[in-house]
Formats: sequence, structure tokens, C-alpha cells
Amino acid sequence: MPELTPDLRKAHKLLTLMGDFMPPLDGRPEYVRHRDAYRRWSEQFPVPEGTDVAPAQGFDGLTVTTPASQPNRVVLYFHGGGYGEGAAHNHREIASRLATGAHAVVHLLDYPLAPEHPFPAAVDAVVDAYRKLLATGVSAHRIGVGGDSAGGGLTLALLVRLRELDVALPAAAVTVSPWTDMSLSGSSLKERSARDPFVSKEALAEFARRYLGEHDPTTPLASPLFADLSGLPPLLIEVGSEEVLLDDSRRLYQHARSAGVDVRIVVTDGAPHIWQHFGSFLPQARESLTRIADHFRTHIPG
Repeated sequence: MPELTPDLRKAHKLLTLMGDFMPPLDGRPEYVRHRDAYRRWSEQFPVPEGTDVAPAQGFDGLTVTTPASQPNRVVLYFHGGGYGEGAAHNHREIASRLATGAHAVVHLLDYPLAPEHPFPAAVDAVVDAYRKLLATGVSAHRIGVGGDSAGGGLTLALLVRLRELDVALPAAAVTVSPWTDMSLSGSSLKERSARDPFVSKEALAEFARRYLGEHDPTTPLASPLFADLSGLPPLLIEVGSEEVLLDDSRRLYQHARSAGVDVRIVVTDGAPHIWQHFGSFLPQARESLTRIADHFRTHIPG
């Protein structure tokens, strides 16, 4: 394990403390209380001044803009949480930084969560949200899509499904620490198990069970590592060196490259899962968000 800077040590520590935000026992299932814990945990990270957060129009979620946002440059972003946790609310700071850096309007989708809404409900929701953006008059070449963790896998599922439906693909895509293989075959699941402060193979297996039900874990729209990725737009993959999901990104990079995709991977030394939440104090988070914003701004015309 690399020697961590004080800020990276703080980031690792903060991830271990999310459970401290669990509400008291109240009769709700534990996974529902986990959703509250993530929301409460995320509220310790400030949304930059000048950020406007409003309900999204046409689908569940939030629309985030800053003074730098241009209405003809749009990013549709999907939160993580194992398809069973997380919310648009938790990603307001990330969206604000992307809105400023990419000069874009950022839409954060609240897609339906498992186990109440199992596969393929989330995929159907992201396809519907994308189509509704197109219906407002936004051209596909002015849209970027992205997401972290499960939201990263959902980003790829969206692209594959749009291609199957013969719907115009967006201009660019970003996956942050994406979960791309629900069969859990990556070697880093074991090799990084003592180094990842937040995600474990056991937790991923439970998330997969709730989301997939009886579906094959290698189903391409659930595990896009097994999908045909040909024809996808330029793709940036961001991942931390300390993640159990590291190999989901490494193998995705090789698979996308073999399919002829214009793809780039950046592995941030010492970074844990979803380190982009820590932009208020962590240089590596701000650097990652800058790369993501640059990727969108490069490929989406102003």
C-alpha cells in the first residue's frame, strides 16, 4: 500500500465513519436506514457558493447549475450505492464542481432502487431520462453521461441500451470506480480487501442479490464488462489504487480498447472509493473532477 498523505488518510477515515450516521432502529429495513446514513454523511461536505440546486424537470432528481453553466452543454450523472442506496442529494457538491468545470448544466437522476425496484428498473429509468432530455430539444452531441460505482455501471448500460434501440449516443462518457462485473470475478476483490476502507466483496454480493434477483450476474446490462462496447463515445475511466473494484476498471479499459473505443484510464495513487466526494479538502478529488470536467468540455461543443 502506498504511503498516504494526511488528506488521503482523512478521506479513508471518513469512509469508515458513514455507519456513524445511521438513524436509530425504527422498524425500517437496514438497507433503507443505510440510505439515510449516506444522505446525512454527505451533508458534511459543503456545496460551493453560487450553486443553484432545483428539482429536475421531466424525471426524478436534481438540476445543478453555477454561473459557469451553459444551457447548451448538458451532463446527465448517476450516483452510486450498489443500485440500492444513494441519491441525487448526496452528489450536489460533485455536480456543482462539474457544472463549473465543464461549463454545463448537470442533471442528477434519482433512479429507482433495489430491492423494491430490481433489474432492469434502473436501466429503464436512465434510458427514459436520456430520451426526455432529447425531447426537450437538447441534441445528443451536446450531452455527456457519467456516474460513479453502480452509477458507472449504469452509465455503460445506458450506452449499450441506447445503441440497441438505435437512439443517438451522447458525445462523451465518464465512469468513476465503476462496478462492471456482478459475477465478482476481479482479482482486486481479494488483493485490495485489506486496503479498501469502504467496499467489500461480501457487500457487493448482497447488493447484486437484491438488484439481480434470478438474473444471470453476467447479463450485459447489469455487468457491462460482458457487453459489446463497440461504437461507444469517448470514455474516461477514473479509479483509485486502493479499491476492491480496481480490476473492474482495468478490465473495462482493456475491453473497451479492444472494441475500438476512444478510452482513457486514470488510476489515482492512494485513492479510495468515491474520493471525489472530498473536493473541499482533498487535492486528488479536485484533480479527478477537473479531468472529468475537461473530458466533457472537450467533447461537448460550447
